Amino acid sequence: MASPRRKMTQKHENEKISIADLLDFLHRRKSADEQETSALISLEEVEKRHIQFVLSRVDSNEAAATILGITTVTLWRKRKQYCLA
Repeated sequence: MASPRRKMTQKHENEKISIADLLDFLHRRKSADEQETSALISLEEVEKRHIQFVLSRVDSNEAAATILGITTVTLWRKRKQYCLA
């Protein structure tokens, strides 16, 4: 798959870049930058976000603990540690 920058430069010389092309390019660049930045987070932050994500998708702490592969007591401690409701 060609990068957004490459797609922008693949236009023929006689073609004009539309506003939609430019907006698409900028949106893709922003998304790529966000992905690169989000990849540079601590393991602790990854754990916190994943616990938060799992908790938002299930109906009980028991189900979340099972998915996470930890006990409900450990989940309780991690929720307290990360200030998760």
